[in-house]
Amino acid sequence: MKLTKFLSIFAVVFCMGAVTVSCSDKKDGGEDEPPVGPVEPTPEPPASKAPEFDPEIRPFDTANRATDSYTPGDDNDVYWQANTFTQTVRIDYEGATAKVTTSSSNVKTKVSGAHVALNISGTEKTAIELAGSSDNGSLKIYANAKVMLTLDNLELASKTGPAINNQSKKRMFIVLKDGSVNKLTDAEKYEDDHYYVLGSDASIEDRKGALFSEDHIIFSGSGLLQVFGNNRHGIASDGTIRILPGTTIAVETGKGDAIRAKGSNKQQRGVTVDGGYVYALCTGEAGKCINSDMDIYVNSGTLSLNNSANSIFDTKDNDTSSGAGIKSDGNINITGGEVVVKTTGDGAKGLNADGDINIGGGNVTVTSTGKRFVMSATVTASPSGLKADRGLTVKGGIVNVAMLGEEAKSDGLEADAGLTVAGGQIYCESYGNCIFAKDKLRITGGYVYGEAKKEDAIKSNNTVSITGGFVITHSPAMEKSSVKLLKVNGGTVIAIGGNFMINVDAVASPTCKVFDNISLGADEPFAVISSKGTGLFAAKFSSAASNVPLMIASPSFKKGTKWTLATGGKITGTASPWNGYYSGCTLADPKTAIDFSF
Repeated sequence: MKLTKFLSIFAVVFCMGAVTVSCSDKKDGGEDEPPVGPVEPTPEPPASKAPEFDPEIRPFDTANRATDSYTPGDDNDVYWQANTFTQTVRIDYEGATAKVTTSSSNVKTKVSGAHVALNISGTEKTAIELAGSSDNGSLKIYANAKVMLTLDNLELASKTGPAINNQSKKRMFIVLKDGSVNKLTDAEKYEDDHYYVLGSDASIEDRKGALFSEDHIIFSGSGLLQVFGNNRHGIASDGTIRILPGTTIAVETGKGDAIRAKGSNKQQRGVTVDGGYVYALCTGEAGKCINSDMDIYVNSGTLSLNNSANSIFDTKDNDTSSGAGIKSDGNINITGGEVVVKTTGDGAKGLNADGDINIGGGNVTVTSTGKRFVMSATVTASPSGLKADRGLTVKGGIVNVAMLGEEAKSDGLEADAGLTVAGGQIYCESYGNCIFAKDKLRITGGYVYGEAKKEDAIKSNNTVSITGGFVITHSPAMEKSSVKLLKVNGGTVIAIGGNFMINVDAVASPTCKVFDNISLGADEPFAVISSKGTGLFAAKFSSAASNVPLMIASPSFKKGTKWTLATGGKITGTASPWNGYYSGCTLADPKTAIDFSF
């Protein structure tokens, strides 16, 4: 679904014979905090196509593989190459049996059919290579030092528990051998393991997924790992999970989360994606594609996160629990890469943080078709694109959000505290609010487009302050209120409809004009032209609008300047459009012209 068609409505409205109301020429006043002076205007928008949103969830395509790579560093907690593994183990699975070969007497083995347990004493690091296949096998590890698992075309399914279970309190490197295809599947119902170290049993040991580790997991290698979680999670760690470039991981689970990390209090992080290709599919109630108690970092790579989980009421937490693409009990930080989230469940979230969401780079696309989850009049969960229980900040990158569930309570970007846009590009269409902050909302830079079908494109429970950037919004026609909460003191703003974007604080907004009762036909071009005949911008959009208020703000609207709003005719100029906006263009043979001044 393209946003271009929605942009038409607000921009075309600039033109027809309208009553022009000037905001005050005064330069000061009225802030409830130290006033922020105008910043340098954001450059005109780059030429770019409106995003296309595809809500269909598709199965993993084995043709999709990571193509990036990295140069190992000297941090031996991140790169297996910075470690020396002095003892080796080789396990070959052959149906109902497994053959174990080791180079060290420190490695004690317990084998039952194709179920293998390794009890590794001493402090030497161990390299373990796994190959072959079994539909009723597993690997369990006890060790006092780091281990490295190399998966060499391993296909391992367990009928009793996890396929791989690391009970060591030491980190585990998992290396996917170049070109290999590896599959891990756990049991639907867990039974007691065939071996436990002295003093341990099933009531003491955690077993949380098809691939589980008590300590950190670091993935590397240019092979493919497919994980199928049947009991709880797909990949789970009571430490952190890190994915390095070149790695391809595909996780599907019908219960719990696809990738789940408890995290590290010392590091204050849970999941780090430095590259690679990650596919996740969650279908179980309230499942999350990536979930952690601690902060989540996406620095590079490609994430395809698919979630059809509906919300539930969690009796343990006495609260609703919703499906999500990425969920953190801390913060979500995205500085690069491509994150594509598709959710279809009621109440589902694209990105959901109990702390802050910080977008500094990369491309984030969220498509939601879910509706509001309603258990009772007081127990509900609304779908959201990006939802932060504290603050939400966009400083770079591209954020595309489409809330398509035809639900007025579905918001695109939502923060329970403040929300700041200081850079990057945001495109959002939503049945609810496109951008909503329960505290102050500030736009100081970047490019924002929002189209709301039932609510406000931009909304705050406090104030909206725009001191820079480029903002285009379209909201349903709403009544003006007596409370003026929008303050524009810089940047370019084109807004039609909506309580917030038409209720302008005149004293704090010296560079804007408000036009009442605007009507324009579909595909009718318009332009704002200076008294010297120079075009400030032109636009041509596909949808019509009737009797709605329109607000325009521009750094070029200075005291003493005169302008004309022209409609009809033909757009002339060489600029490439940004969602229907043509910088520096004008109209040939306009049908109407409205003069206004500052």
